[in-house]
Amino acid sequence: MKVIKGGISREIDPARLQEYKDKGYVVVPENERPETPKPEKEKPKTPKKENERPKPPKKE
Repeated sequence: MKVIKGGISREIDPARLQEYKDKGYVVVPENERPETPKPEKEKPKTPKKENERPKPPKKE
């Protein structure tokens, strides 16, 4: 069961529903739940050259 309050949603045990209602959470209807988005694949990082030193920060 899913509840929401102030933009934060939680998946809760239905047995604890009253506890969350007392805290101000509202039940999200089953048909209004968004589908879980697929995680994006991470971009491969470019390898650093062996002898490359980090650049010092720019002074303003």
